[in-house]
Amino acid sequence: PAAKLNSLEKTQKQKYREAKRTLIHEFSKKKQHLAVMELMQNYSDLVNGLLPVWMMNPLAVSHFLPCIENLFDYVIFDEASQIPLEDAMPAVHRGKNLVVVGDSQQMPPGQFFSANSEGKTLLDQAESVFPQVMLTNHYRSQHPDLIQFSNRHFYDFELTTLPAVTLEHPIVRIPVNGVFEDGKNVPEAQALARHYSHLLTQGKTDIGIIAFSKEQQQEIERQLKLLKLNENENLLLRNLENVQGIEKDIILISIGYARNQAGHFRKQFGPVNHERGANRLNVLFTRAKRQMVVFTSINAADFG
Repeated sequence: PAAKLNSLEKTQKQKYREAKRTLIHEFSKKKQHLAVMELMQNYSDLVNGLLPVWMMNPLAVSHFLPCIENLFDYVIFDEASQIPLEDAMPAVHRGKNLVVVGDSQQMPPGQFFSANSEGKTLLDQAESVFPQVMLTNHYRSQHPDLIQFSNRHFYDFELTTLPAVTLEHPIVRIPVNGVFEDGKNVPEAQALARHYSHLLTQGKTDIGIIAFSKEQQQEIERQLKLLKLNENENLLLRNLENVQGIEKDIILISIGYARNQAGHFRKQFGPVNHERGANRLNVLFTRAKRQMVVFTSINAADFG
């Protein structure tokens, strides 16, 4: 009752009623809604009470939310190695507390085609000023062999894995008599498409395909269309630059690079040859939950 409220509480109650009327009116409208930024600017307490957890990317935060300090109790960043520091700061400003989650052994922001390759990420900055906690339990791989290489070469055997839950060979190498011409390896793409078809006949549909280059990705897509295999909604087809964060039961990898028609092997592997190329391989090797199948037209002797 108003008689039991002091002047400050009366003002707060009036603001609450105004915000409630506005939101109910907005909920009933079919179009011409108020901008999210305007709602948060004027009624952030009530809106956050209704929606206590917001999930957005850093650029959306800047676009949709007012620049109000301490708008949220916590701001939590995932995949922080992918976030340029300058993109993160507007969201950092809006939080009372900050949690940064990331892996410095994985990929930086996609700058392979960018002139700026020296920008600092949010994770870089956080590692230099915040206390760190290593998360050592590895849950994705359903066979220890799938994480063994990365555990040894990137994480100093600090990861703890679960026992194998599958009897299938977790890592399979399929050699192909392919050649690398015009930025792609057609025989390798054909072999991968046939294997993918075979997996579908076995009822296996949670599959990801990763190519080392955009050109090889496009060739694989073309081969899948020729076999009318591109209609599986669960299929994920990407190149090495944009696979961080995904996982699939089965990952098919096409290296693509090989000897050309003249028999010459240039030993160039696109972004893998550049700075933090090892990080890209670490991401690549850790996407599969049950099995990783590698299609390759080269072998160890080709590097001699």
